Amino acid sequence: MNLVWHIAKKDLRRMALPVAGWCAFIAATTIGFRLIHPPSGDALMAEVEVWTRLMGIWTQLIVGVKIVITYLLAGALVLEDALPGTAGFWQTRPIAGARLLAAKLLASLLLFVIAPLVVLTPLWLANGFSVSEIVASAWWFALGQCVVLAVSFAMASLSCNLAQFLFATLGLGFACVLCSAYFTTAPFIKEVAPAVRRARGLILQIGLVPAAVAVFAHQFLTRRSARSWVLVGIALAAGFAVRLAGPWDVTPVAPSVPPTAAIDVAPQLTKPRDTDNIHYTPSLSAATPWNQAGFYVPTGAWRDDGEPALKLAFGWQTAARRMLGFDRSKEPIRWRLNCTLPIASFTPENAPTWHGQLSVWFAVPRVLGEMPLREGATFVAGSTRTRILGFAKTGEVIDKVFVEVCEAKPGEGDGIRALLRPNFGSFEEYFCINRARHEAVPLGLWNVMGGVAMHSFLVTCKQLTVSGAETGRDSTLAVVRFERVGEFAQPIEVHGLKWEEPR
Repeated sequence: MNLVWHIAKKDLRRMALPVAGWCAFIAATTIGFRLIHPPSGDALMAEVEVWTRLMGIWTQLIVGVKIVITYLLAGALVLEDALPGTAGFWQTRPIAGARLLAAKLLASLLLFVIAPLVVLTPLWLANGFSVSEIVASAWWFALGQCVVLAVSFAMASLSCNLAQFLFATLGLGFACVLCSAYFTTAPFIKEVAPAVRRARGLILQIGLVPAAVAVFAHQFLTRRSARSWVLVGIALAAGFAVRLAGPWDVTPVAPSVPPTAAIDVAPQLTKPRDTDNIHYTPSLSAATPWNQAGFYVPTGAWRDDGEPALKLAFGWQTAARRMLGFDRSKEPIRWRLNCTLPIASFTPENAPTWHGQLSVWFAVPRVLGEMPLREGATFVAGSTRTRILGFAKTGEVIDKVFVEVCEAKPGEGDGIRALLRPNFGSFEEYFCINRARHEAVPLGLWNVMGGVAMHSFLVTCKQLTVSGAETGRDSTLAVVRFERVGEFAQPIEVHGLKWEEPR
């Protein structure tokens, strides 16, 4: 163990200065990302969209530079004691390959995972991240770093010097791009279900790390470069085989299904009585018990062939009003799911019957806060900061509200694709409130003008629409968030069509 630490300490001393500069780059770019805000004022839509596009380019460039620097520094760490050749000092001393590998892994963990996390953690704390959000953000950052380190170690362990390392990296990258461009076109690749395509990508991303680990572990332990390159070839062939012909569907298994009785789904599609148009959109109604601590939300219905049939149209606003205190009812919440496309002149006698699945969330509601309805107003709720950028008005009546939302999203902006993250999220409802008049006017989400992310910070700009809300002294903007903490599906059977019952 003393010998392992001795080698690691030598690498820490030699790499201290470049890694310190790299950590300073991470800290400076993260602070700059948090300090730069979208433009504010009138007529914001075009300006904010330009800002988000430019910031998106810059953040992708910065993340790319961070990954390249990590890759090069990790390669230089391995090349301090190059494995191929006969010039390495460690080969003339009683240092086993396993000990050298352990020393390099220890040094890389301290330099490229622990050191940047020490820099980022105070920034996360300063922006209100909770302990769970910091742990999740650190996990995704470390995971991204480990992927880069594994590939860098594999290439550097097969190289004698920096030049060979760079040429091996470029050659392998070019071969992957060339083969991907050739073998992912007809007749090699065929259309598959989205779930299978997603599974192929997931398997490739998960399999990249163990393949790279196998290559550099074999090279450190045996120093058989030829066999290590054979392992690289086998890994590439296996990757292309999965990409072209992987038949698996690795959709996450749904959690245990709660009692079906918790959701009262109408057995028929409904059609409003007051429509004279022969093309209308039938809907599916459902009721779920209301509980301020959490409740079920039917979000979509699918036929057995997998095609989406209906999507949630409304119901959130009722739950939001109850959280804000404008609706004291304890009755079940009525939800309506509308068809995605109009359906032509069905009658209760000839409407189709179909079997399918109902997708259901379990959502936990939370009032984030309220702020005065004026430009520049801000409120902070934990790691979420919401700021009003400006308005579009007709006289004193608000037509549109532009808001900026900065929040913690572990894993965003760290180079790890969303494919690897759980499919859970959140949903917000916005209200213009005047408590003196006991009014709560909902604001519809008209447009998300763009979002940019870096190191688990996500900034989103939204355009909200409203009619009839006056900017009085007592007016406020309130936000209610619904956290999706679970999701499942249950079977449903829809029997034809019926007239909507009057309320």
